[in-house]
Amino acid sequence: GPIAGGEVNLPPNQQRIRALLDLTQTFGATTLVITPEFGRFPENALCVLQLTFGIKDLGSSTLVPFTMSFTTENLVAQNGTYDVKFEGETPILVDQSTADVDTARSPNRAQGWLLFAGDGDNGLNQLLPTLPNVPALCLVPRQVNDGIKDDFDPVADVNLDTGLTRNTCLNLTDGSVAVVWEFRTLRIRSGRVVRIIGVNPAILLVQGSVLIENGGRLLVRGDGLNGTLTNVGANGSGAQQGTYYTVDSAGGKGYVGGGDGGLGYRCNHSSNYSVDGRTGDGSPSGYNVLGGIGAGLGGAHATQPSFTNGGNSNGGGGAGHSTIGGTGGAVLRASNSFKAPAMGDGGALYPAMDNRLLTPSAGSGGGGSGYADVLNDTFAGRDASGGGGGAGGGFVDITSSGAINIFGTIDASGGRGGSGGSGFYIASGGAGGGSGGGIRLLTPASINLTGGVLTAAGGPRGSGVQPGGGGATLNHGGAGGVGRIVMEDGDSIITGQGAAVTLMPNEGDPGFSRGVFDASRFKGGGLTPEALSDVFFVGPANPTYTVPVVTDFVASIPAGSERGVGLTSILVEVRGFNLKTDGTYDALAPTLWRTVGYFTHSGVASLPNWVPNANPPVLDIPTLPPGNGGAGIAGMTGREFLQLRVTYYLPSAIGPFDPGPILDDWTIRFVFDQ
Repeated sequence: GPIAGGEVNLPPNQQRIRALLDLTQTFGATTLVITPEFGRFPENALCVLQLTFGIKDLGSSTLVPFTMSFTTENLVAQNGTYDVKFEGETPILVDQSTADVDTARSPNRAQGWLLFAGDGDNGLNQLLPTLPNVPALCLVPRQVNDGIKDDFDPVADVNLDTGLTRNTCLNLTDGSVAVVWEFRTLRIRSGRVVRIIGVNPAILLVQGSVLIENGGRLLVRGDGLNGTLTNVGANGSGAQQGTYYTVDSAGGKGYVGGGDGGLGYRCNHSSNYSVDGRTGDGSPSGYNVLGGIGAGLGGAHATQPSFTNGGNSNGGGGAGHSTIGGTGGAVLRASNSFKAPAMGDGGALYPAMDNRLLTPSAGSGGGGSGYADVLNDTFAGRDASGGGGGAGGGFVDITSSGAINIFGTIDASGGRGGSGGSGFYIASGGAGGGSGGGIRLLTPASINLTGGVLTAAGGPRGSGVQPGGGGATLNHGGAGGVGRIVMEDGDSIITGQGAAVTLMPNEGDPGFSRGVFDASRFKGGGLTPEALSDVFFVGPANPTYTVPVVTDFVASIPAGSERGVGLTSILVEVRGFNLKTDGTYDALAPTLWRTVGYFTHSGVASLPNWVPNANPPVLDIPTLPPGNGGAGIAGMTGREFLQLRVTYYLPSAIGPFDPGPILDDWTIRFVFDQ
């Protein structure tokens, strides 16, 4: 019979699909087969059948009542592909990727480069360092990335805390015990003070630019929590006849790796010397080794059995820098007669060979000064205690891939030694000053110091004090040695060096180093570069993925960035998500990451070896990226949405300008049942 049809109102922005109609009628049924003219119906095709009263059966009876059924016919399995390209087609999570993806130096590709300035993501707490952690958890960072890059730009004074206990874990940035922050940009505004506190050295990794404005200050000296100087040694005190001064004079407190100053002992103490200064971080003698390399030696005390003339005990030694092999200041000699001077020596300076400051190294503490007492029956108790030694300055490194502009202040000065105390006829010497700390500015771009203040000055000596009766030589302490400043940029020319307000040490002084940026001090930048894609829709429902072969990839491992023949350079992983009824993906139920395979160096840069459906051996890659659930792209079966993770492994000798391994594109192949 006739088939009557009519217009169907389509939803907006929909298209009609041309189809062939095949009508077959028997005494049992009428069958209508609809076949699209080209290919297949799309996933959301709408088929509408309109039946009118004009339709009659073979006996010319009206089609009432009737029954209807609707079935679809399975096609044979279809082959599909999805081309992963890094020119914008495959969405990349820029803030969560540390590899270069479609950038100026890696156009149309994902590529691993040396990340000497970190990834810019400092985790949930911007003020807390990322590495290293406490000794029991050396392989676990203090905090993990949260996927958000951080711009350090405080609007009020802040403190960055390196911790209360000395680290024994080594960070992965330069292999030292320094703790590490990672920022995208760093700015200290005019009038703002950023203090680094705690006992460990500090490294600030910055992906972009660094700016300390005129009036902004970065302090790594013993500046307390908010401005109270604690790296200066306490002054000594004197006692009157018949009494003793019973309180020791505290040495200055070292911050950011700086060593503490030596204690100035109270009167009537049994020791022959006050306490030596403590070494700064990185000293071959280790922390808490009294009188270690670079630490100032304590001054000897003096006891006068019978009073003749007023006198003075010995001054404490000033500190030299840790790690340099200098001995720091030492007292000249002890004296009972109080006739000869016994001042402390000043701290030792740097040998030129050590100027590059390859290991973070802070200043050491000065020695405490000696005390004096009189045991004569008539004048017993007319005594004086020594001053406490000044603490060493701290260490800070700012490493950036962008320009470093220091128009304000970075202060790593050592602390002043305490002055001696004065009795009536007897007095004590001054304590030694702490040595200056270390400042390291590193970038392959440029450094500008116009109007800036960079100081690693040694702490001033403590003054010896004459007794009330006079007659003694003033035995001052030794001044602390000057610390170090190291600057490296793209051409070794430091803009505004001559226009800096203060640069101590400066060009030509021991402890000053200027050169071209050298990334060899870094251990692969502390990171393994990683490209992470967003979640993307691959194709039809319920796909089965095919194990890729080497021809599915365009990849390369340039010479200079390979770790060795047969060693992994590129690891490819994927995880999947289910399609929801609303067309989006189920973000709450991803699969584990599954290794699709990895590339190793074959000896030919443009033809790397592809190892499919396997993880690299443990001897090659001991620790896989977090969340890896094993090898096998088969784990993605049935998942319509995918997410990619490409990890690059670099040799330790790679430089910041050496191109790393490349992944240009990848053809994902799958089979689906329509």
